[in-house]
Amino acid sequence: DTGADNVGLVDQELLAMADDSAEIATEGSWTATADLFLRTPATVAAGDYTARMTLSLFE
Repeated sequence: DTGADNVGLVDQELLAMADDSAEIATEGSWTATADLFLRTPATVAAGDYTARMTLSLFE
């Protein structure tokens, strides 16, 4: 990828937002999905890697 936005998730990123939680509370639950890929330089050794994503919910 090229361009200014090709840095991926480098810090806190907003992936989903509900402006008015009281308005959607009757839905009971909802989901958010994202197609995330781990991209590394070609010099990174092949192998199994893990990452952690923290989900924060604020009212």
